[in-house]
Amino acid sequence: MSTKTLKRNRRSNKKNNKKAYEYIAQVYLEKKNMNSSGVKRIPASNLILILSIISLAVVVSFYLAYNKKRVCISSLSVYPDKGLFKLKYNFISSNTPSVLNIKLNNLDATPYNFLSFSVRGSSDKGYPKILKVELQNKFREKGEVYLTDIDKKWRTYHIPLKSFSNITDFSSLERISFVVEPWNTYNKRGVILIDNISFSESKYRVKMEG
Repeated sequence: MSTKTLKRNRRSNKKNNKKAYEYIAQVYLEKKNMNSSGVKRIPASNLILILSIISLAVVVSFYLAYNKKRVCISSLSVYPDKGLFKLKYNFISSNTPSVLNIKLNNLDATPYNFLSFSVRGSSDKGYPKILKVELQNKFREKGEVYLTDIDKKWRTYHIPLKSFSNITDFSSLERISFVVEPWNTYNKRGVILIDNISFSESKYRVKMEG
């Protein structure tokens, strides 16, 4: 084969190789452009709608969680329709403590942390300064707390159930008792008024009422 023929074949091969490279490059670029243009873009209106739905879901979740918490800390009233309880005492002729027993009918107080109620003494008939509060469960376990600041104005108390330390089981409370002891009062006759007895998980703000 002559030298001219070899040179001619080399130029032809280079030209064919160049065309092959250009074709490959063109196919690559077209595929890249196709992939780039093939990605769907979410319209702005749809994006706003999606974000609104997500925001609404978050708000609803917080609302449900908040209301669930509120249910957990709600109080359980004891005889809410009965009105005031009155504890009268007269130690002029007797030294026996005066007791007001209120049945709880095996009340389950395990969801709660506080015993709450309002108390005031009678300004007309007199009242003691000290009042004993007692809880008893079906196992005859008794716990007691003394209140030492009874007044003629309404005072609301929130007593932690753990203060009734002798009670180990609060799942079946039989009764709550309010007791005036003759050795703990100066006035030998009087009346104690009791209202708004309840059990609650949360300690509410103490109210002082005239």
